[in-house]
Parts: sequence; structure tokens; C-alpha cells
Amino acid sequence: MGHRRLLSILVAAGVGSVLLAGGISAAHGAHATREVAFQASLRGKLDILVRPSGLQIVGWAQGTATLLGNTVLLATGPTEQPRAGCWQFSGVGSLIGGNGDRLFLALGQPRVGCRVRPGSTTFPSSAQVQVIGGTGPYARAAGQLKMTSSGDAISSGITLKISGTVTY
Repeated sequence: MGHRRLLSILVAAGVGSVLLAGGISAAHGAHATREVAFQASLRGKLDILVRPSGLQIVGWAQGTATLLGNTVLLATGPTEQPRAGCWQFSGVGSLIGGNGDRLFLALGQPRVGCRVRPGSTTFPSSAQVQVIGGTGPYARAAGQLKMTSSGDAISSGITLKISGTVTY
């Protein structure tokens, strides 16, 4: 066999091996994404803590959520009262399913919740929330959700509705 022909066979075998290995690797590493309509309905409590750096809001709620079933929400972030009867907030949170799987949430832009009228104890609010990851099958989760809430200044109770699309 001539050197040219041997070289051609070796090059063809090398290219074929690289293509085959790449195809196998892509097949094993491929992550099929799913997009689902997400809904959550939760009830819980909000507390405002005084810290040396300012005020911090801490929230806890339980209910149900698409993908997670029975769910607990834990959330925290900075808060302030920009004007009487209103609270501004932002922060991060986790939706934790009954089996321990989590979706991580971020409320990046401060939102304001104000009393519905003077003397009222109800503080409704709505905000856009980003899904920024998770654990287990939701490690690569992403999405845009709308959160509406209503809190009560006397009982610290809060109800939350969250809806949108999650891709994972």
C-alpha cells in the first residue's frame, strides 16, 4: 500500500472516530427541555425584621404548585417604607416541593405594596418573578412568572398566587 493511500485511510478513520464520539457524546449529554404552564397557590406569614443594615422582609407560605405538589415558599430580601401605608420589597426565594426539589426565584426590581385605602390593613401587590434555577430535574429551570399577593398588616398573613411558564 502506498503512503498516500495509508495516510488517507488513517485520516478517514480518525475523522470517523471523532464524528462517532461526538455523536455519542451529544446523545448522552443532550438535555431535552420541557415548557409547562406553572401555577401556585400559597398562604403564610410575612415578618419585617430590623437589621443594622436596614429592614428585611422574611416570608413563609405553604400550598401547592405545578411540578412540585405540596410546596413551601421561603423568601427574604430588603424592604423599606417609601411613604406611609406602602412597603417596597425585592429579594430571592425558593419553592420547595414535598420531595425536596426546589425552584429558585428572584424578584430583582423593587415592587411596592400599598394599603388599599387609609385605615385599611390590606396590602395588595403584584410583581414579575424570574425562575433562576433549581435542584434535581429543575437545575436548569428558567421562566417568567407573575406573582400577586395580598398581605394583612395586623395578622402578618399573606396569600400568594403565582402563574406563568417554566422551562426545565
